[in-house]
Amino acid sequence: MTPSPADNDCVRLSVVIPTMKRVALLRDTLESLRSCQPPPHEVIVVDADPAGSARPVTEKYEGVLAPAVHYLRSEPSLTVQRNLGIEASNGDAIVF
Repeated sequence: MTPSPADNDCVRLSVVIPTMKRVALLRDTLESLRSCQPPPHEVIVVDADPAGSARPVTEKYEGVLAPAVHYLRSEPSLTVQRNLGIEASNGDAIVF
């Protein structure tokens, strides 16, 4: 029988952050994730800004925040951003 995530010590959390032109808020959010216990398994930032303003902030947290920090681009649509984040995640639970 395969154990469920609840049977393990920690559930692997995928944090999906849809964003668009909110660099300061993204930075604050990523910084706050550093103190989460348990830490996220992965963080996926889905940027709808055509200029890619979230990329530099996201790249600063690669290797620092979680075992995996991913940056994705999207058209401006919260629904599309969330769905892209869901498709890219591989944790046991997804947190937006």
